Amino acid sequence: MRKILAILAILVLALSCKSQYYSEASFCGRFAGVEGGVHRKNPIAFYVLLELNSDHTCLLRRSFDLSVYTGRGEWMMRNDGVIEINFNRNPVLSDIEKALSAGGLIEGTLEIQVLNKNKLKLDDTVLRRMK
Repeated sequence: MRKILAILAILVLALSCKSQYYSEASFCGRFAGVEGGVHRKNPIAFYVLLELNSDHTCLLRRSFDLSVYTGRGEWMMRNDGVIEINFNRNPVLSDIEKALSAGGLIEGTLEIQVLNKNKLKLDDTVLRRMK
């Protein structure tokens, strides 16, 4: 009887750990949220749109009124439940995009925390999957 309970406990623990793992393909899609706003520290609200593609490219767009800040880059999933995005790695393309962009470019590296497969957290902003 003890052996059966021990095997059952190990099986339950193994299955529950497996359910927390998400594949990279499950994060492909569009996520959106509102950064800032009346009830937050920053009274100006930005609309944030994040597109994660299956070829590990991505687009992040922050827009407010007529200004739009965009960043194109590559994303990767780390083991600690964080999506890391590296923006504008090509310096020549970055200069051309800077010259032609009306708003601004997002550069550098961003880390996005995974809450679940339908919710991501970028700084204080929760991004929800768009349907």
